[in-house]
Amino acid sequence: MLYTGKTVDEALINAEKDTGRDRNSFIFTVSERKNGLFGSKEIVIDVQGFKQNGEIEIRNGKVFYHSGDINPSITSGDNILVKVNNNIVLSKTFIKEDDTVVIEPLNTYSNKTINIEVSDDKLYAYLEIVYTPKREFNILDTDAASEIIVQAKCIKEKYPEPYLKKDIEELLNLNKIKYGIKWENLSVILKGGKYCIAQGLPPKDPRDDSIKYLYNSSSEKKPVEINGKVDYLSIGTVDSVEAGTIIAIREEGEDGTPGYDVYGSIIQAAKKKTYKFKKGPGSEILDDGKRVIASVKGMVSVKNDIICVFPTHNINGDVDIKTGNIQFDGDVVVKGNVREGLKINAGNDVTIYGNVAEANISSGGNIRIEKNVISSVLKAGDKQINDLRTIQYIKAYCDFINNIINAYYEFNKLGKISSSANVGTILKVLLQSKYKHCKDQIIEGIDFISKNRIREDMKNLWDDGIKLYRLIEDGELTDIKYAITISHLYNDFISKHDIISTPADVMIGYSQNSSIYATNNVEVRGKGCYNTSIIAQNKVIFTGFPGIIRGGQISGAKGIIAKEVGSNAGVITFLKTAKDGTIEANVVYQNTVLCLGEQSYRIDNPAKALKAYIEKGEIIVEKFKL
Repeated sequence: MLYTGKTVDEALINAEKDTGRDRNSFIFTVSERKNGLFGSKEIVIDVQGFKQNGEIEIRNGKVFYHSGDINPSITSGDNILVKVNNNIVLSKTFIKEDDTVVIEPLNTYSNKTINIEVSDDKLYAYLEIVYTPKREFNILDTDAASEIIVQAKCIKEKYPEPYLKKDIEELLNLNKIKYGIKWENLSVILKGGKYCIAQGLPPKDPRDDSIKYLYNSSSEKKPVEINGKVDYLSIGTVDSVEAGTIIAIREEGEDGTPGYDVYGSIIQAAKKKTYKFKKGPGSEILDDGKRVIASVKGMVSVKNDIICVFPTHNINGDVDIKTGNIQFDGDVVVKGNVREGLKINAGNDVTIYGNVAEANISSGGNIRIEKNVISSVLKAGDKQINDLRTIQYIKAYCDFINNIINAYYEFNKLGKISSSANVGTILKVLLQSKYKHCKDQIIEGIDFISKNRIREDMKNLWDDGIKLYRLIEDGELTDIKYAITISHLYNDFISKHDIISTPADVMIGYSQNSSIYATNNVEVRGKGCYNTSIIAQNKVIFTGFPGIIRGGQISGAKGIIAKEVGSNAGVITFLKTAKDGTIEANVVYQNTVLCLGEQSYRIDNPAKALKAYIEKGEIIVEKFKL
């Protein structure tokens, strides 16, 4: 049979297709011929016959070989060991007639293992039992074939004797496991497998004290989404309460219950978190700290867990020359406007439904102005600011009195003081010479504290210190012990003083030529602000329309979220934040200056979708061309 192709391989492929045989079984010759006088050459193979496959068969565990032109192959199946010329067969292997082939069954011996595993929290112990039977195999006979896989059949299987309860008891004792043992599951466990043999008792979590507020309130700040942005400054209203109304009750929790691990050791439970009411103005704590009632009629305010009831001063019209300046310890609500030259100083929140022009508004809480602020000053959190500044003066005075007392004793020790000199003379000389520089700061503190509303305890302490200062200044102090007593009072106050942070927000519609300060956030809900200075210890957020910042300086310690900044005319506008803050704006114009920490960046061309922040010590400004 002749087969042709351009190559020998192509001719062989054609032969394989026609005969259905592998080329290795061909007996053939190869020749070459031309097609025509000038034709191309082609390969011709002449298949003259086929080689015979050698075969092997297995009978009674022995291999019998049947000769052929092609060597047969053998492959080892499961539980069988096949060796060819003492080499273990791991895969298909071709063998010759003179090869030595040995086939052995791989019989197994019985075995049993037992193991205990304890979880990391020691609350669970797992027992695993594995039984391995003894197995005997018989090699299966095969018919003669060119390829065989040696197979075996299990003819005998015997499992070892199962473990007994006493074996489990010994193992548990050895591992010191004694709590929560599941003896009821023993019959299943002894059959083999992995099961939980012991389970500890986890401790019961405590139930913390909880507070239930009983007044009608929607005052919690709840994020409200406006135009795809979250408004964190939305504040609800609080209904007024009568004096004697129960404001809040404390519901007692309970400590957790101890548990036990599988070793029988106690797992201690956590203690409950206790809660103690903090009394604020206008409230009373009763029943050993279980109830809080209002001591005055007013609106409830909870700030940093301090419960307060602030009386409300309502002004149905304008604050003008008829009403005069308003100073009130609670909330102030103005239904009209605040006119030129007037002041409002409130102990808590100030709400104004009209405009504020050329006025000064300060509060211990939030300031909300529904309309416009023109040429005015707003300070939210004023009391906290005053307290912090007063503390600075107190600390400076404390340093002064400590130092002047130490200097007195040092001069006395060195013998530089005349025996005829009295205490007053010596301290007056020290004040006029060595501590002359302290006078200016003390006078500044006297002026500040006299003009502002200061915590009563700090004011009394300051008055005691200034009385001593006047005696030293006039040379009239007769006993150094009096100065030491005042020094102890100041040192004790500084070591124990606690300024409670009460973040306060400012919310306005529009501002022009004004100064605004808040210990928390400032939100501008209307047209924006022009030539205004805003300082917020948290964020400055523009949520109104069109929300323009034009001129002035806006500073938010934690960040600024703006809409339109600057103008086509290039008015200089400053946006400032801390180095870990972020500045965002929809549109910014040239001459807008971004300040992040100590670094700054000037916008040279109008841009949109701006975001500025510091990364790896460098200002990153993301923006698109407008």
